[in-house]
Amino acid sequence: MINKQNVRDRIEYLLNNSDLATADLGKRERNDGRKSYHPNCHGTVIFSLQKEGIINLMNTEGYRTPKFLQNGLGWIDGLIMANFLREYCTETKPDNSEIVSFWAERKDNIPVLQHTGIFVPWMFEGNQEQIFNQLNTGGKFCFININEYKTGLEREVPEMGFIINNSVIRMKPGVRINYHCIK
Repeated sequence: MINKQNVRDRIEYLLNNSDLATADLGKRERNDGRKSYHPNCHGTVIFSLQKEGIINLMNTEGYRTPKFLQNGLGWIDGLIMANFLREYCTETKPDNSEIVSFWAERKDNIPVLQHTGIFVPWMFEGNQEQIFNQLNTGGKFCFININEYKTGLEREVPEMGFIINNSVIRMKPGVRINYHCIK
């Protein structure tokens, strides 16, 4: 179970320090169109829930190394975050969840984690579908309705592709939402 006051404090810290969203975390090791690392949605979730220590303990060999600012906010590879959700969280119903994950499926049937946010219905009266998240790498910190985000992501998914062995693997239409609580 998370400490809601600590999460609220971290969310307020990020909202009051919006410049952290674009903080430079260092040069990228591979060319994917970006020159530097910046905090991303996965890093924002881990920071807000104060779980940076778990990420540092995980085996990240073969993945792009997580990058963190001194305060703990950072960039985390989607594959590492997917492993975090599998190893340190349990899928649950929305009522018991702390993290919301958005998944799409490649045309070769492999699920790919697209986005994560913190499920914060306890911060809003009457609107139970809000998450706190960071939009894209280096994007703004904000609250957003889960279904609105899903609808926008579903429009983008068919345009996405992954280059594997010099071939582009496209995504299937559709997005799945999972709810998780930390073990």
